[in-house]
Amino acid sequence: TMLYIYKVSRLEDFQAFYELKCQKDAVAWSGFATAPNEDRLREYFVNKILKNDKTYVFYLRDTEIPDETCIGYQQFDLNEDGVVDMRGTVIRRKYQGLGYYDEIRILVEDEIARLGGKTIISWCSELNLASMNGAEDLGWHKTNEFNVVNLPKLGGDHKFYKWIKEIK
Repeated sequence: TMLYIYKVSRLEDFQAFYELKCQKDAVAWSGFATAPNEDRLREYFVNKILKNDKTYVFYLRDTEIPDETCIGYQQFDLNEDGVVDMRGTVIRRKYQGLGYYDEIRILVEDEIARLGGKTIISWCSELNLASMNGAEDLGWHKTNEFNVVNLPKLGGDHKFYKWIKEIK
């Protein structure tokens, strides 16, 4: 198996982004009641991702998967001070639980370091045990800071704790 990340840079990359955003669990964690409108998401994709030099999306692919299907993506914003705001990690449903979350995080952290990132900030629900365990395993530190986010499809309010990782 040869895993690699691919920086999203073309309109042709939109379809995989849309498919991942439409997954039932991705919709639930987004806080929205339904999957995104395709035209609105395409507009966001073009304006926020393709035309913005501060927002990055990387797809995770595996050379042994037919057609090198997009396994998942990691989105983040990088500011001029080297602070990275992780915007989301989504793994295609059929590949969840197979270690791809850790793999994309490791590969993207290497890319962040190459881009000049110094500190990564991410927010994680206190109920998302898999993500929290993965973050701890990868050297992230949970802070006491949190925001309450209403996720109707997941039963209401959730505490999202701030996690930080310094890039070496």
